[in-house]
Order: sequence, then C-alpha cells, then structure tokens
Amino acid sequence: MRLSTTAFILVFISLFSVLLYGNTIGRNFTYDDFGIVVENPFLREWRYLPKVFTKGYFSLSGEMSYRPLVTISYFIDYAIWQGNSIGFHITNVILHTVNTILFYLFLRAVLSNTRIIFLSILFFLTHPVLAETVNVISYRDDLLTATFFLVSFIYFIKSDLLFSGEKGQIIRGAAYYTISLISYLCAVFSKEMAITLPILLIVFTIFPHQKPWSSLAKRLKGIYTGYLALSLFYLIIRFMVFSNSSVKSAYQPGGLWVNTFTMIKILASYIKLSFFPLHLNANYVIPPAVHPWEWASILAITFLISVFVIFAMLYKTRNMFAVWMSWFFITLLPVMNIIPINHIMAERYLYIPVMGFCVAKGILIYRITDRTLSPRAIPLRRIVQRVLVVFMIGGYGFLIIQHNESWGNKLTLRTKTITNSPSSYSIHGN
Repeated sequence: MRLSTTAFILVFISLFSVLLYGNTIGRNFTYDDFGIVVENPFLREWRYLPKVFTKGYFSLSGEMSYRPLVTISYFIDYAIWQGNSIGFHITNVILHTVNTILFYLFLRAVLSNTRIIFLSILFFLTHPVLAETVNVISYRDDLLTATFFLVSFIYFIKSDLLFSGEKGQIIRGAAYYTISLISYLCAVFSKEMAITLPILLIVFTIFPHQKPWSSLAKRLKGIYTGYLALSLFYLIIRFMVFSNSSVKSAYQPGGLWVNTFTMIKILASYIKLSFFPLHLNANYVIPPAVHPWEWASILAITFLISVFVIFAMLYKTRNMFAVWMSWFFITLLPVMNIIPINHIMAERYLYIPVMGFCVAKGILIYRITDRTLSPRAIPLRRIVQRVLVVFMIGGYGFLIIQHNESWGNKLTLRTKTITNSPSSYSIHGN
C-alpha cells in the first residue's frame, strides 16, 4: 500500500472520529465520573501518586479493581486541565482515535485485502455501542486497555516475523517482543479484559497459516512463555496482593445454574447489540433466568446453539469469518461472570470484542462482490454492497451523534435510561 494512501486513511480516520465524537468535548462530567474523578481529592496532588501502588489504592481512587494506569491518566489530566471536563473528554476522543488508527495498522499486518480492511475500520468507527466508552471519563479503562492491547498484538506480529531470520533480525525481533510484553502488562493493569490476549495470539498464529497443532507445544516453550508468565504475575497481583476486600461479588441468587442461564441471555443480547445497536442503555437490568425453560432462556439458548453450530462449521473449514468471530467470543470471557462481577452487562464491555465482529461483518459485505461470482452478477452485487455500506455508516453515525446527546448531562442520561430501563434502581437514585 502506498504511503500517500496510508496517510490519507489515517487523516480520514482522525477527522471522521472527531466528526462523530466532537459533540462530547463540551460536555460536563456524567454518571460515575463524579465519584471517580470530580469528587476525588486523591487526584489533585502529585504527592498521592505513590499510593497508586499501595493497598490504599481502592479507598483513594474510587475504583473497584486494581487498574493503576487508568488512575495515573486521571492524575495527568487533572494536572493539565484541573477540573475542566473539556480536557478529560478531549483525552477520551484522542484515545479512541488512536485506537482506531492502531486497529487499522493491526489489520494491515494480518489481512491482505484492503477493501475488507477499510470496511472493517468504517464499521468500527461508526458502531454506536462504542459511544458509552468514549462519552464517560470513568470508563476510560476500556480505551486504555484497547490501546496497549493493539500495540502488544502489532509488535508480537513484528517479532514473530523476525525471529526466524538472520542474527540482526533476531535482535530486532527481541526488541519488538519486549515492547509487546511491556504493552501487554500495561493492558492488563488498565483492565482485566486484556488477559485474553495470549489466547488470541495462539488463534491468530496457528489457525490462519494452517500451522500444525504440534507446533503449539514448541511455541508455548518459546514465544508464548513471556505472555503466560506475565499473565500469572498479573493474576497474583490482582487476586492476592491487590484484591479489593470491600467488593462482595457473587453469582446470581439461585447459584451456578441461574448464573449460567442468565449469562446465556446476556451473551445473546451482546450479539444482538453488535448486529442491531438500538435502544442503547446506560444501565441494563437483566432479570435472572430462574428456569431454563423460560421463553427468554429458550430463545437465547436456541439462538446461541445456531450461532455456535455455524461457527463450528466455518472453523472446521478454516474460514476467516470464524477466526474473527472467535475474537468476539474470546475477549468477552472476562465479563461473562465466570468470576463474579458487579455489573453483569454493559455496552463498554463490547469495546474490544466488537473489533472482531466488525472485521467479520466486513468480510461478509465484501463477499457480496466475491471475485468468484459470474461477471454478470458482480455489478448488481456491488450496487447492493455500496447501498448497504452507505446505509449502515450513515445510520450508525447518526445514532452515535444522537446517543452522545443522551450523555450530555444527568437529566438527559436519566431520562433516556429510565425510558429504556424503567426498573433501573441505580439511575433512579442519581
């Protein structure tokens, strides 16, 4: 790809991102921002910064789990902008723009089809489910995690390509590998969802290139060792050294089975939100699935079985659509309440998973004009493809700008949330 084309795409991504989220910059703080940022004296003086690395972190930061890099970013923002919400929102928009650029660079490293890459980026840029993460300052953890997650993945690919080369290339590969490991460590200390990165590294290394599974054992002793060691280190820090004793998370009332069927309903809802991002909500109230034979449970289970059967068939044939959908399911694992979490469903949890979904959708749309079609069919299918893309990009972009308005202040957020979720006790209390 020519440099001029790359430069054009990077400028396009930046301008389009600002166009979609520019109306968030003049907004006040909202929702959880007040407890974590606005009313938090801990962020106002640098002398408190060392406490980020002590057990006093939770009482001072307002966070529920150990995410020191996010808190450090608030320190930096407060030092620059004081309590001005404009600066904090600018940082969020910049981070989202950087993430989209990194996602583009990552796709260039793993895909050869420029049209699929461009479609995927358009779908990611305009996906309305991302608006919550960009609008709310206290949800910056998802933005920062995605930044380091993508940097780590990009440099893993660079290092993997160089390790089999000459001596000079091996040295450079080792440098890239080190950058990847450091980025991974930063990602997990921004949010727990990054713990899924090593699984994706295995999927993307073994599957697309049709390498034998026997090579996996050798790689586990080699290039994957660093990621596995850092994962173990993080889990020790997260659950033993810096566990938050004030958080009493538990499964849904009724035990493991109720939790399982409830999360099946939620997974089906995440898939639905990815395809049809309508009726977005700041606070989802999910009634526990007390019985598996409830209509909601039956529909969710039937839907998911259908999805996974199709997924398994595609995976067996080494279809790239299945690889990218595996990204979606794998990166959702940390928020599937396997280890109990406070909020069992939230749009912000989809920030990284929806990347895989957008590429899968890009592949599907591109195949409408597959080169293997008869010459007579291609022109009509290209028209259909362009109409679909314009309709989705335009419609989704409008939904983002409209949804940004919902996050404008407490009143608009409360009104929108009560409309979509009348039984939301937390929003009634704000």
